[in-house]
Amino acid sequence: DLDVGQGTIFIEKTKFNKDRLLPLHPRVLDRLRSHRDDRRAGAGPDAPLFLNAGGRAYDMNHLSSHFRQDLTRLGLYQKTREVDGLRYGSPRLHALRHSFAVHRLLRWYREGADVQRKLPLLSTYLGHSAVEHTQVYLKITALLLREAHERFAGRWEREFPLEP
Repeated sequence: DLDVGQGTIFIEKTKFNKDRLLPLHPRVLDRLRSHRDDRRAGAGPDAPLFLNAGGRAYDMNHLSSHFRQDLTRLGLYQKTREVDGLRYGSPRLHALRHSFAVHRLLRWYREGADVQRKLPLLSTYLGHSAVEHTQVYLKITALLLREAHERFAGRWEREFPLEP
C-alpha cells in the first residue's frame, strides 16, 4: 500500500511472512505516485502496485529478467564469469539491497553518527530480525575503510600513532 500523504509504502507478507513499513525518499515517492496514477488506471484498490501486462503481480524471476534487460539496453550487462574462484559479472537485482546497506553505512560515517547504534535501524529497514543477518550485506569498500580510518585516527592517533 502506497501512502502518499505519509510518504511510506507498506509491504505485506515479505520473506518469513513479515510486514514492513518503509519510508520513501521524495523522488521515489513522486515516481511511485506517477506510476500509480498513469499505469494502474482502472486497477482495483486491492491490486498490486506493480502489475504485469496480464494485470497480476510480477514474480521475482520476471523482475530479475527485466533488470537484466535494462542492464543490457544501457550497455552495462556482463555475462557472469569465474576467475580464480571468484565470480564476476553484472549485478543481480538483489545486489541493490547490498549497495543500499553499504551506502547507508558510509553516509552515517560521514555524518559522524554512532554507526554501531544505528545498525539496528538498518536491520529493521532491511526486514532483518537481528543485526547479524544484516552484516552479510555490509561489504567493506575503499570508501568505508577510509571513513573508518579517519574516525579511528581522529580518536586514537595520540595514544597509538599510525606513523613513527
